Amino acid sequence: MICPNCSTPIPKDDRKCTKCGARAPKPVEPVKKEDTISKVIIEETAGGFVFLLKKAAENAIVLILIAGAVGGWYYWSSVFKEENVETVRQKETGDNLAKGKASIKNKNYDVALRYFDRAIEITPGGTTAAEAWNGKALAYDGLNLPQESMRCSNEAIKIDSKDPVAWFSKGCALMKLGREEDAVKSLEACMKYDQAKVLTTRCETIIQNVKLKKAKQPKKQ
Repeated sequence: MICPNCSTPIPKDDRKCTKCGARAPKPVEPVKKEDTISKVIIEETAGGFVFLLKKAAENAIVLILIAGAVGGWYYWSSVFKEENVETVRQKETGDNLAKGKASIKNKNYDVALRYFDRAIEITPGGTTAAEAWNGKALAYDGLNLPQESMRCSNEAIKIDSKDPVAWFSKGCALMKLGREEDAVKSLEACMKYDQAKVLTTRCETIIQNVKLKKAKQPKKQ
């Protein structure tokens, strides 16, 4: 060591300068190279780990956002797909109903039945299905098959018990089957639900004819 006051060399074990009596400086312990290297490694490792954690968190957020976007896309695409399918189904059902009605007007009853069957196959429930069953009842009536016509009317009534067209078709089929009393009940149900009064007059005419026919029959002794 060197005396900080007079620059005289001081022996290692002496605490004061032998020349001027100044206190010897406290020896500085050398830093071990291994300790420095270890500290640097630890600091760099810790910093790298923190960096990796930050990157992992950023990547996780990105993945969550991507997953949400993909999930949303699949959800809305499925919704739009269902809506498109429903639109196509409704259009196809309506087309078959229209073709069936046109076939009845042209007295192509067998062709009409195929169109109505297709409409029921596409849309087996709801008002469109009831309309198709009524169309079939009318087609079978045109083919003079009252039993089948009544069966189709009953199917329409199962869907909508207040459908006046179905009750009218059933009443007409029952008249052809000779079941006049049952026919009158069906025609009366038709008038009850015929809010637009489209079929009421025809029902009244048929019921009146049944009553006149019954009145003309000789009374049993």
